[in-house]
Amino acid sequence: METHLILVGLLSLCSLSLSQVCNTRLLENVDFPGTDIKFEYSPDVDHCQQLCTQHPSCLFFTFIRPDWTRDLRHFYCYLKTTTSGNVAVQKPLKGVTSGFSFKACTPELQPCLPNVYPDVDFLGADYTTLFTADHEECQRACTQDPGCQFFTFVHEDFGTENIRFKCHLKYSPSIPAPPTVRRETGVVSGFSQNVHLPQQSTTACEGKLFPSISVPQSNLKTLPGVCPDHCRALCSAHPACTFFSFDSNEFKCHLKNNKDKMETIAKEGSTTGFPERFCQLDENWLKVAHDGVTLHGSDIRFELVDDADSCQRKCTEDPLCQFYDYFTEAFSSRDFWRQCHLKRTITMPAPPKITKLEKVTSGFQLRVIAEIYEKGRHKGSTQYPTINQHHLRPSSNQHSARPINQRLWYRPSSTHQYSARPVNQRLNSCRRSSTQHITRSINQHFYCYLKTTTSGNVAVQKPLKGVTSGFSLKACTPELQPCLPNVYPDVDFLGADYTTLFTADHEECQRACTQDPGCQFFTFVHEDFGTENIRFKCHLKYSPSIPAPPTVRRETGVVSGFSQNVHLPQQSTTACEGKLFPSISVPQSNLKTLPGVCPDHCRALCSAHPACTFFSFDSNEFKCHLKNNKDKMETIAKEGSTTGFPERFCQLDENWLKVAHDGVTLHGSDIRFELVDDADSCQRKCTEDPLCQFYDYFTEAFSSRDFWRHCYLKRTITMPAPPKITKLEKVTSGFQLRSCVSTASHTRSVDVNITV
Repeated sequence: METHLILVGLLSLCSLSLSQVCNTRLLENVDFPGTDIKFEYSPDVDHCQQLCTQHPSCLFFTFIRPDWTRDLRHFYCYLKTTTSGNVAVQKPLKGVTSGFSFKACTPELQPCLPNVYPDVDFLGADYTTLFTADHEECQRACTQDPGCQFFTFVHEDFGTENIRFKCHLKYSPSIPAPPTVRRETGVVSGFSQNVHLPQQSTTACEGKLFPSISVPQSNLKTLPGVCPDHCRALCSAHPACTFFSFDSNEFKCHLKNNKDKMETIAKEGSTTGFPERFCQLDENWLKVAHDGVTLHGSDIRFELVDDADSCQRKCTEDPLCQFYDYFTEAFSSRDFWRQCHLKRTITMPAPPKITKLEKVTSGFQLRVIAEIYEKGRHKGSTQYPTINQHHLRPSSNQHSARPINQRLWYRPSSTHQYSARPVNQRLNSCRRSSTQHITRSINQHFYCYLKTTTSGNVAVQKPLKGVTSGFSLKACTPELQPCLPNVYPDVDFLGADYTTLFTADHEECQRACTQDPGCQFFTFVHEDFGTENIRFKCHLKYSPSIPAPPTVRRETGVVSGFSQNVHLPQQSTTACEGKLFPSISVPQSNLKTLPGVCPDHCRALCSAHPACTFFSFDSNEFKCHLKNNKDKMETIAKEGSTTGFPERFCQLDENWLKVAHDGVTLHGSDIRFELVDDADSCQRKCTEDPLCQFYDYFTEAFSSRDFWRHCYLKRTITMPAPPKITKLEKVTSGFQLRSCVSTASHTRSVDVNITV
């Protein structure tokens, strides 16, 4: 009986959908009472209309606007239908707008949603938070994060002080998941081959799966799933999913969240795997027909066709269809034979709840707009077009005093850095250090000893097995952002982690590092590593990429500054807001303290460090305090302190690089000095020298005339440099490939053979 009732309903849906004509009218203060299917939340009538278009059976809708006064049902989007396909009743009602689905038009199934909504909160669905200067920066953060669908930003005058400027990034499903998946004899099901999957790379994914393995804990969300590859696509789309388990007995896709460990058990019928976000997902599973499986519900309509292949073609040809059921002659009721049921779910950004809330602004990602301009973008760029806020349709919510003989450009003692690299790559590290001429590498411990002499020549050479020595490339034409494509099996880059994830292999880990602007190097733990629950763990790591002088202090008669060729991390052509808060400090949440010259220098240091959420600069001590707290920012009043946020989703202002700081010395890290007539000439010298990052110029106001007119050119190491390197079996380490002209396919493995 239930089957026959379903059939009657589906026949009705079939007839009404075919009778529809395109109707784009919006009827203000008109209600379509009754005939509700369900309600969803929408910030405006356009979003509501798009929801109706994407819902499989919605034909028209009524939206309750923010100016509705009868009760608190603001932002309700009632999705409606009738058996006739026509509106049964219309009546006047203030505070609502009604309209029709775009199904009969040419629907845009990845709609552009450019509006922002002042005093509107998109409640729930958070997967991460950060602090940004304004809602535009928050929207850019959402747009550049492939997992983000919408956001809410908390303004500076919000009531709760310690969450002001907080940017909440949020997610809703973007991959179709049928409401129910179950076994059914005589049904063949599958997907449209036009289902949009998130693709961030042209490199094919490994596609590694682990049959008969389950992860019983760390549940994030459970969704209906058709197969392990469908489950992987669902996990890859969800930004908080770290791994998944698919249960083929119950057709359940269990999304998991645990960045620290993955504890597995043996379980028949379960398959476990990882999301694949840094490679091209295999789409072949979309072509597979599943015999004896029904994707129940969410029907748009049905058509009569001769076989399952024809049904899949029908679904693929229909822009609305995402998945299908085909009923063969093996099905229990002949009334369904040859029926091809075309189906879909809502996959556009859809906040789970929307409420009024003063001093916040909400909105959606703008990636769809970026795709419109795709042909005008540089291939491989991660920049998105600037959206002029005036064009958005406004929502109705609307040196020291040392003697001259100690002020030489060499340092008489040696130091060491760690390096796993071949000799030609180790020289990059040597040439970046300001004072050293010669390298010697003891491979046993990965020590790279940086050396110098007063003469500039090697004082002694002697044979020693297991070491390699060489010379700096300073006198050559140095590449200051070197390509480091090699990977190092059984080598651990120890420390400097800022985040972890799980990946199928070290290539995927390297791609993750390459695509994260803050990552400099990585270590991947292989599947046969001793500790089981951290196998496949990918550790992303950071080392400073912005020059920070070893010491900054006040010194009369010294003028200091930076080369105008200092490389700053830039991810966008949109100018940053540059908001700073003078006389404000954040006393807690310390991440790292570095010497800093000015608030803008401190902001650049914070922006480059992926774990920095905000900073405080102390102008009395020239200290840049990088902070890490995603949850809150507790401030105090403090003279001489300036607080601000990193700016990673806009173009950092480089004007501070042009500023000369009178009475300030950037002490140490000298390359050499030259005699020039003024501070401007010194800055030009520094800018013209590819090695120079910052400088000190000594005027006639300096206490010792021996230094007058001296222009000291300086630099620090800003290439990727692990703090420690050790030998560790069953791990692989390497570097980001952003500096490489070639792709990761040119990466070669370097075996480090150690004889003790």
